[in-house]
Amino acid sequence: WRYVSQADLNLLQTDLIATYFREKPKMIINFSAFTAVDLAEQKRNESYRLNALAVRELAKSCEHFIHISTDYVFS
Repeated sequence: WRYVSQADLNLLQTDLIATYFREKPKMIINFSAFTAVDLAEQKRNESYRLNALAVRELAKSCEHFIHISTDYVFS
């Protein structure tokens, strides 16, 4: 397994995700999210890129994808 930090891959740069995972891993477990609800309303574009577009690109970059969310989204 390998831990990927924000310093390794900035998920806001969604165009870099496919390049970073050039060799498709068997599984990605994603714990990243824009969870500051009030700030997300002010930074809608950034929030959408991290919570939707990056998640889509991560899912496309592997065989199996697990996304861990918060109770703000799912109870």
